[in-house]
Amino acid sequence: MVCCRFISFPVGVELQQLATPLQNVDDQRLQGHYRVVLYIDGFIVRIQRPDGAGDAFFCGRHGKSCDSLNVQYITDRHGRVRHVITGLAGSTHDKTAASWSVELRQFLDGLPDGFVVLGDAAYRGLHDRVITPVVGRNLTPDQEGYNAACTRIRQIVERSIGATQLKWRIQQLKENRLPAKKGVLFASQCTIAAAVLHNRFTNFLQ
Repeated sequence: MVCCRFISFPVGVELQQLATPLQNVDDQRLQGHYRVVLYIDGFIVRIQRPDGAGDAFFCGRHGKSCDSLNVQYITDRHGRVRHVITGLAGSTHDKTAASWSVELRQFLDGLPDGFVVLGDAAYRGLHDRVITPVVGRNLTPDQEGYNAACTRIRQIVERSIGATQLKWRIQQLKENRLPAKKGVLFASQCTIAAAVLHNRFTNFLQ
């Protein structure tokens, strides 16, 4: 498949090459540093309402009232998309959408000790190898510094999402709606195609 040629999880020595150290503030889990290899975030793409679907694909989150798909990007530190999860309703929680991917879970299960994927607070509890910022009140200076570092290095996945939406305008949440009257398969394929095109032609974030 074309997507497998241009979108794939890193393996072997590539994990070391992509790893970004992040100070660990949870000493009971791991001493020293995490090694962040990938970053995860989600967004929604507007679609036509599928025939017979009713409100199943309606999403009122993020101030967007529309029928849409939830799309999850997992990227590396260069902004390259390494995995895409798509096809679920836009109202689906990001953690739930990510948990649907067998390939992602297999990747996470196989990560060596200390290697992790970084997400925002929405992915809390997704997997032992997925880390998120510390939440709560009265955070210690170390925890606040950790959160700031998470925010700083996580920007790459947000920039990757923005880059695909800017370049491949079919995904922009304006008047565009991906065709989905007969089902969401074609719309889902379009979201994957945008990620492939990003990796091949518009990955200017390196």
